[in-house]
Amino acid sequence: MKMLHLKNTLLSCVMVLCWLVLLPIALPSQSWEEVLNGDWFSSFRYPVIKMLDAQRGWLLTPDALNESIDRLYQTADGGDTWAVILETPPNTPFDDLCCMEALDTNRVWIGVDRGQILRTTNGGQSWESTTLPLPPEGNFWLIRQIQFDTPDRGWVRVIENFSPTYNDRIFYTLDGGQSWTTLLDLNAFEIAMGWPTHPYILTQVFSNDELMLAFLNRDGGNSSGLAQYALLRSTDSGQSWNYHGQGIPRVNSQAIVQQVNDSLILIPGSNNNARLHRSTDQGLSWSDVPRQESDINSSLSYLYCGFINDTVGWMTRNISGMGSRLSFTSDGGHTFFDQRLDDLGMSSYQVVNDSLVFAGGAFKILRYRGQQASCGSVLLHPAPGELSSLLPLLRWSRSPGCVDGYRLRLSLSADLASPFLDMRLGWDTTYQLVSPLPEGVQVYVDILPFNYQFGEAPSCNLRYSFWTANCPAPTLLEATVCVGDSLALAEDLTVAQAGVYERLYTSTYGCDSLVVWSVAEAPQPITGILIPLCSGDTLHWQDTTITAGGLYEFHYLSAAGCDSLVRLNVSERPPIHTVIDTAIIAGQAWGGVVYTADTSLVYVLTAANGCDSLVTVNLMLITAIGEPPSPIGGLSGGVFPNPGNAQEARLWVRIPASCRLEAALYDVSGQSLLSWAVAAPQGASVWPLPANLAHLPPGVYFITLSAPEGRLTLQWVKG
Repeated sequence: MKMLHLKNTLLSCVMVLCWLVLLPIALPSQSWEEVLNGDWFSSFRYPVIKMLDAQRGWLLTPDALNESIDRLYQTADGGDTWAVILETPPNTPFDDLCCMEALDTNRVWIGVDRGQILRTTNGGQSWESTTLPLPPEGNFWLIRQIQFDTPDRGWVRVIENFSPTYNDRIFYTLDGGQSWTTLLDLNAFEIAMGWPTHPYILTQVFSNDELMLAFLNRDGGNSSGLAQYALLRSTDSGQSWNYHGQGIPRVNSQAIVQQVNDSLILIPGSNNNARLHRSTDQGLSWSDVPRQESDINSSLSYLYCGFINDTVGWMTRNISGMGSRLSFTSDGGHTFFDQRLDDLGMSSYQVVNDSLVFAGGAFKILRYRGQQASCGSVLLHPAPGELSSLLPLLRWSRSPGCVDGYRLRLSLSADLASPFLDMRLGWDTTYQLVSPLPEGVQVYVDILPFNYQFGEAPSCNLRYSFWTANCPAPTLLEATVCVGDSLALAEDLTVAQAGVYERLYTSTYGCDSLVVWSVAEAPQPITGILIPLCSGDTLHWQDTTITAGGLYEFHYLSAAGCDSLVRLNVSERPPIHTVIDTAIIAGQAWGGVVYTADTSLVYVLTAANGCDSLVTVNLMLITAIGEPPSPIGGLSGGVFPNPGNAQEARLWVRIPASCRLEAALYDVSGQSLLSWAVAAPQGASVWPLPANLAHLPPGVYFITLSAPEGRLTLQWVKG
């Protein structure tokens, strides 16, 4: 045995006598509050809590990563503040504190992962250490459990470090830990039973007075035919052991065995088929508690538990993909109610009494101080005096104290005698109505906090109310759709013909808002206009200039807002050009003017079609009747006077040699009217026109003369 003096003298173990006052990081509206947390505390994994009563207790925070300082704390005020009693820095002897037992405020034992045990009998003012007997191979033991029933009697469960085969043992002491003796050598027991070498590993030990239970799991690589899960049972404090291999539940190294009244409660480790098991005959037989229906098909594990009695307790449940939750049961584990979502997963429970429970997990310690829930919630929305929608999202403030949820009641009467909604909610402080409220009514709200263990708060008599909105009357609209077109009335409503159409909307207040459209049809008119255009002129239509005939279209909006088409048919008309050849006697006036030479006169008139009419008059002077000018050479001739009547008109001809001339008369359309023959001597000759031409109407005619020398066409205007 070796005494430890912790004044910077032994293995860097430091005794810290100052108190660390930590304010709880608590959620006042939930049953569980955080009483220990912080960056300096962030690396421990499996804390060990030992509360002696409601005020005094111990806490060991091992560092599973071997990177931070292991610490032992003490509280004297129910966990409000914690004092650091022992610190063991990394990479020093005693730096791997793994488990702890405390009987009172003075006696504490701590297991160290090198097979050493630290003990204090004066509340941590001084420490002494003992070393367990070394394994046969010369390695050292890893301590996994430590328990003391009295100040003198205790035991530890160990496994051998770096052993090629499992070598699990239980050591016991009868002198408070000063010396240790083997109580169970699992290997020796297996040899005595005639089993194959090392078929089992020792996973958990439970001790209560003279009863000891050592749970075994078969090595996964061993096919010896032994039971997968077995139990070594002793009723004489471990002096003798009996093997039981039937009906034993699976237990791993972190499982919890708890005795409540006369029954043992055991929960397996992480396993999708985990069950809560009970034994009422000191471990000889076990029965499992059926899981609630919502847990049956989920990938769920029961991890750790703590029970006040046979029916009331807590469980750490983990649902794959949804994290861990701290759940309460009041029927022995048949059903659970979630009190806290906690992804860290509480790994140990310490039940002090029916209203005080501690839970330890990675990075934090939680405390449950159960009591009846308190009133204190205030309705935040809808606010009193404000109009509410018919489907409001109700919001209220959190209630102080031990609150697991809220009972929400809604009624149209102030006394809430006949609520139309009465339901329990979780710890959320919001509720979305799924059925619309009546419009234009006063709704009364009652928010009653409750606690799963201690029930609802006493009647709070806090009544809140709000008014729902009055929904608007249907909206009537008129619209017009053009024939052949479509009209979008709403995002999902397009029409193409007249009719009455409806759409139902939800207003900002949640009201049904009806919109009705009365749709009429309007035509799309087409107008045709015929316009003449004289060649060479221009026509302006709106902002378009037209210089040639053709069909032009112009689009306008009618009074009804529809497309109106104007088709403009432009007819291009050329000017009329007329040529008149005539002869006058020299000295005779034409149009009041006496001309002394042949002259062409052009007259611009307006024709019946509105365009210019050009008339060209070619005047030929005749010096004497019967003596027209004689052109030299070839066939030549003329008619004079021209214009003139048939009795006065004379045809004169000049030919190079005498011959028979063929004469013919045509109208302006080219129709032959008369033909005759003339015997013309050489030189110039003059003849009257045939007498039967007197009946012809006035107009323009053509006379052709045909001779061997050629053909001559003369124009005659009959007056």
